[in-house]
Amino acid sequence: MQFRWPTPDAPPVSAPCPACGGAGPHAEALVIPGGGLGDSDWQLLRCGACDARFSPDRRVASYEQGAVPDDPPLDYGTDFYLEIGAGLDVMLAPLGWMRPGTGRLLEIGGSVGFVSDYAEVALGWKAKGYDPSLMAAVGRKLLGLDIVLDYFHDDTPLPAGAYDVVSATELIEHVPDPLSLLRTLSRGVGERGVIVLTTPDGEALAPETPMATLSPLISPSLHLTLFTRGSLEKVLRAVGFQHVRIRAASGTLWAHASRAPLPESAEDGLHEELYRSYLRRRLAGTALHPRLESGLRYRLLKDLVNLGHYQEGMAEFTKIAEAALRLYGLDLSQPQALLELPEPASLKAFVATRPSNLMGVLYFRAILANNLEGDAAGAATYAAAAAITGIGMRRLLQRLGMDNGEAGLLIPAALRLALGCMGGMGADIRPLADLITQLPVTEGFLLSPAEQDELKSGLAGTMAAPSATRAAVQPTGTVEAELAAICRADQARAAAAAATTAIATAVDTAGVMRVLESLPPFLARWPGLRNGCAKQALVRLAQLSALSDAEALYQEWGDDSWLAEESVALALTLVRRRSAYEAATATLQACDTAENVRVAFSQAFTAPILSGDPASAASLGKLAFIRLVQLSAFDDARELFEARSDDCWLLERPIADAWSMVACALAKQKAEAALHACDTAAQVMTVVTAITDDPVLSHREEMTAQIAKLAFIRLVQLSAFDDARSLFEAWGGDGWLSEPPIAGAWSMVACALAKQKAEADLQAAADAAAVMGVMAQVADHGSFQDRPDIATHIAKVALIRLVQLSAYKEARAWFQEYGQEDWRQDGPVATALEVIPPEQPRFRRA
Repeated sequence: MQFRWPTPDAPPVSAPCPACGGAGPHAEALVIPGGGLGDSDWQLLRCGACDARFSPDRRVASYEQGAVPDDPPLDYGTDFYLEIGAGLDVMLAPLGWMRPGTGRLLEIGGSVGFVSDYAEVALGWKAKGYDPSLMAAVGRKLLGLDIVLDYFHDDTPLPAGAYDVVSATELIEHVPDPLSLLRTLSRGVGERGVIVLTTPDGEALAPETPMATLSPLISPSLHLTLFTRGSLEKVLRAVGFQHVRIRAASGTLWAHASRAPLPESAEDGLHEELYRSYLRRRLAGTALHPRLESGLRYRLLKDLVNLGHYQEGMAEFTKIAEAALRLYGLDLSQPQALLELPEPASLKAFVATRPSNLMGVLYFRAILANNLEGDAAGAATYAAAAAITGIGMRRLLQRLGMDNGEAGLLIPAALRLALGCMGGMGADIRPLADLITQLPVTEGFLLSPAEQDELKSGLAGTMAAPSATRAAVQPTGTVEAELAAICRADQARAAAAAATTAIATAVDTAGVMRVLESLPPFLARWPGLRNGCAKQALVRLAQLSALSDAEALYQEWGDDSWLAEESVALALTLVRRRSAYEAATATLQACDTAENVRVAFSQAFTAPILSGDPASAASLGKLAFIRLVQLSAFDDARELFEARSDDCWLLERPIADAWSMVACALAKQKAEAALHACDTAAQVMTVVTAITDDPVLSHREEMTAQIAKLAFIRLVQLSAFDDARSLFEAWGGDGWLSEPPIAGAWSMVACALAKQKAEADLQAAADAAAVMGVMAQVADHGSFQDRPDIATHIAKVALIRLVQLSAYKEARAWFQEYGQEDWRQDGPVATALEVIPPEQPRFRRA
């Protein structure tokens, strides 16, 4: 059905208003292309005088079915009407003030005659009806009602004041001359009776009205006049009713009119107890036609659930489910299967394969699942099946130019319940909710803009914020298919359970990631379940020490909400602690100075992620200690050890060895400092003796050897050559001579000792020949080859000894051969040279 709403330039139309007689011209209210009789356009005008909406085409559609047999067959139209099309609660609500007694009711155009049946069964009244339709014949047959299968004419015999109530439900809008009808009906109630009317509310004729309400309201070529409260009151008073009350309720007007004062309770609405009593009495009586029983039982289920009588409601549902299984093979206890019922090609096929009220039955079963059983998943599935069934039914009706108001009300409610339950259980309903509420009103679930806004606001509390990590599955199919998919909670739970089990038993990182990356796509609709798998993967990766993979997984999948779970928070803390520990370890190992080690350790030790972990802090302290030892920063190492260590540190071999090195190094430093401070050979030898008794150094030959070498050098520096030689012979050996400092010092010792020996030998020489012998030995001694100063010194000593031995000739010759003029600057040598007599000249004979 297409709607062409008026534009500002639409020309007004002159036509008599059926409510007030105003000739107009009247503004155009709506046009339905092809909606009139003979496929003409159906035009509605808005009376400028009384505000009624009406069609200038006053031709009346035919309602009679021709000759109606005494035993009329039921077709799919009557089946549909019996099961859901007749809104019993709506049509009986204006009669709720009526009480059991001996009253009389006249029902005009009552179709099956439920109003008359209610009056007789629930109230004990006597009822009579007029209606020419097959529906009326069905009502006469199935309900045993007194219904005349004919129109109610102006000349229909009607004794004045014969009826207490005249009811015309959804009738006055169908007649071309409503004033004439009301005058006739007024004869039936006399001075005290009450006329009860219901008719569509013309003020609901607006673009914002939901389609499910708008389509039945308009009913092109059937509804000739759409009254407003004002216009309806005007016509009722025009025919002589002094007392008129009109109430607008859900797109419908109730009117009560009488010449006498109206009952105070006329507008109270449906009498719940009498209504349920009527339904129960009918269901408890003789065997009913299955469609009639289905309709009555569904309406009882609806009323019981709406009133919160859930246990009784469940009992009625059980009976409905038994009938559905018996008549159609539908198992209403399996809502998942109902999500995928094939969509019939026609309304006739729809009615033939399922109860016409299946949508409503499923919706109220969803409420029972949620409110009685506490089964959110079941509630969502039943509600989703109700919405999908209802929209399929509405589409079939719209092909015939009809609609169903109850479906229009229940579908948005079912969507709110289904998506709300799914959202409450952790499903990501936002993408589907956005799609449903963004489609045009002619697509999807046919929601009006107001219904879309109401749905979105109703779900606001259960729609999770868009994830910044893994994106949700975006709808790609029809809204019905997507709704069915998101309601497969059991399937999602099973898939998540299988994945978490596989992750928990994975033996390596690859196995964990393989399971995680192969999660079924539909789990993206369930962030909680999907994140549960990711959290299990994080924990498992931490257990497998795959720390970088665990951290990467958290960065891709996780957020701060994960930390609310103790196991995940612990695993993530371990991951980050280990990562921080590894980073600190790498930094310490790369340090090339003691200062860098101190800074790196301080930063790591005070970092929040590590400061709360004594084991990590201790481990980093040990590593820093070892690194300081490696860098020979023994004083810093000792300070760290004394500040951070405990008795357990030395139980670890690397730490014990490093500490031994520190102790030795410090003892060595102390010994070296002591040797440098020695100013006598005796002091040096005391230090050397002490290291042999030192418990730290006594077992470290390399350390004691280094200290002995330093002592040897110090003795040489102090010219204690005999002590140096003794120490060398006792501690060293030829192996020491591979070290240049020792070799140089030993060379000094050897020279000094050789010099001392040569000097002593020269002093002991008894004659010049002995002196020359000593000097020959000196000349051959290797110690003086690189020490010409010592050789010169010994030569001077030899010269002086020769002079002392009065071997002047040899002394003179020695000086002439080895001496230098600068020797004369040396006092002892100069004195010796003065003693030597000058050489006597030699004379030759002539």
